[in-house]
Amino acid sequence: MLLGVAGLVPGDWKSIDGAVLDNVAQHGFKTVQIRVDDPQSINDKDVIRLKSMFDSRGFPMPQTVGNYGGDLVAEDENVRKNEIKFVKRMVNVSSRLGCPNTYLRPGA
Repeated sequence: MLLGVAGLVPGDWKSIDGAVLDNVAQHGFKTVQIRVDDPQSINDKDVIRLKSMFDSRGFPMPQTVGNYGGDLVAEDENVRKNEIKFVKRMVNVSSRLGCPNTYLRPGA
């Protein structure tokens, strides 16, 4: 069984460093969720850095989670369309990282 954690990173993916991952391991977890505030902010260098840090600790790539806030069911069509674009970007980021999934909560 893989036991990961979501709450030991003080922010989004930019906050993940060796010390954070070592702390996760010291707590007995095998990986940590990757929060993404802005999927367009992750470039190829960032992907390599994250994958390398996880791999060097034997951590499998976990799920990602974006800052979803219920806009998939918003009344305003433009708001919904923007959220759909965000979800597509999250799927792309998850694929580039080699993550098995991205956590999605369509409601508020």
